[in-house]
Amino acid sequence: MNCWIATFALLLVSCTQSTDDPSPPDASSIDEGVELLGANWTLAPGSETYRCARWTLSEDTYISKFIVNASEGTHHTVLTRSATQMGPDGDYPCDAAALGHNMLFSSGVGTNDMEFPAGVAVKIPAGTQLNLNIHLFNTSDTELKGRSAIEVVLAEASEVQHEAEMIFAGTQNISLSSGNTEQTVSGGCNAPEDTTIVALWPHMHQWGTRMGIELSRDGQSIASFDQPFSFYEQKSYIETWDVKAGDRIQVSCSYINQSGRRVFFGDSSESEMCFAGFYRYPATGANLFSCVDQ
Repeated sequence: MNCWIATFALLLVSCTQSTDDPSPPDASSIDEGVELLGANWTLAPGSETYRCARWTLSEDTYISKFIVNASEGTHHTVLTRSATQMGPDGDYPCDAAALGHNMLFSSGVGTNDMEFPAGVAVKIPAGTQLNLNIHLFNTSDTELKGRSAIEVVLAEASEVQHEAEMIFAGTQNISLSSGNTEQTVSGGCNAPEDTTIVALWPHMHQWGTRMGIELSRDGQSIASFDQPFSFYEQKSYIETWDVKAGDRIQVSCSYINQSGRRVFFGDSSESEMCFAGFYRYPATGANLFSCVDQ
């Protein structure tokens, strides 16, 4: 994760202002479609910046569905958690490095709701501090105002058979020459333990055209995913893959770079990424980027 944060820290951050405190409800009062955490913002024309919000849970919480509720100008959101306090609860100006230790959910432009199969949920223990990092990008010539938030559906503890977590697979080794020729990069890892993947979320930026994911065992493909990619419709997909220790997970990302310049890995919309987000169980507390070539 250090490489990721180091890249984030190099980005220039513009000014934004929140109009009120997120003041999320207590976990015990959350029902379907009710906001978990969010922040208001104002963004100047042609600017790119970040806004964050924190909230500490008072009791164990099980999430069976994540719902994105983001105004125009939201490039992506990253919901993370930390067992220790990162700072006071409330919304605050931040940069891309303001992240907790483990990811819970991430969204891009047009990301659909993420609903887990029956019996699967993400557990957040009491005392955990949530952090929502909101990347804002205003490409228009007028000021934007809005709110970016994550809503949830909760599950009863007795309903949960499997506790899930999210990890990324892919690569940060991206260097794309400009032109009309499609270019592909790839990366991944060998699974360190048995696990079950229940959903995946492809993520690239504006030059991404296609993502392929292959699960192989002893050199033979046993599951695959291959879909066109649109920056403006970053869907999540329900896929059930039984992964054994030693299986290879390989992510391939294709691009057509028409920017007129070389494009490298980075968080900005003007840079590129090659990540497939996987929800899997059992949760092991693995590093978010443990399956990423850096």
